[in-house]
Amino acid sequence: MKFHAVFTALEFDWTRVFPTIWCRYPNKYSKHVVSEDVVDRRVSDEKLITKRIISKTSPIPKWGRSVFRRLPNYVYVLEESVVDLKERTFTTYSRNITLQDYLVAEEKCLYSVSQQKFTDVSKQAWIYSNCNGFVRVLEAFGIRKYRKNAKKAELGLLQVLEAKFNPKQTIRQRIHDRSEHSKELVKQATKLALEKTAETKDKGLN
Repeated sequence: MKFHAVFTALEFDWTRVFPTIWCRYPNKYSKHVVSEDVVDRRVSDEKLITKRIISKTSPIPKWGRSVFRRLPNYVYVLEESVVDLKERTFTTYSRNITLQDYLVAEEKCLYSVSQQKFTDVSKQAWIYSNCNGFVRVLEAFGIRKYRKNAKKAELGLLQVLEAKFNPKQTIRQRIHDRSEHSKELVKQATKLALEKTAETKDKGLN
């Protein structure tokens, strides 16, 4: 299993950030996103829960085509988001629902109010494969692709926020590393990743 975590901040009010996440497509950084559909939306325990299916292009490298034939060029991702107005948090959970026999990518994103009244962003991702004989190469490929697409998603969200709330300003990076508290958060996230790895191995043995 490969694990990746990043902790940043957006210089936009939280009440502006979380609704924008639902309408951040299209943008110039999201050409790989084909469609998005809301399949469920409900209120439970005073929280708004939304489920969406997002389809994306998924070009397979030449080495992959030569080994795994008849792979689709699209991947479908299930995204579940939870808005908690009481705690002022917006959390998304996403995972691919196609190609799971080869590679699984799970991501958790937490958007919360920062001390400066902006928005703290915590992203954690777990990439793992159960494809015997190709685990290492597929997980290495998966984590590289995730990091690349995560950066595009970050820039795309910034572009849409700028266009909506700072239309007279040129797009600029509004992300700052949160180094003071990131070490502890990474430690906690790594612990969760190890627990998840152990759980996956147990399931495989059973």
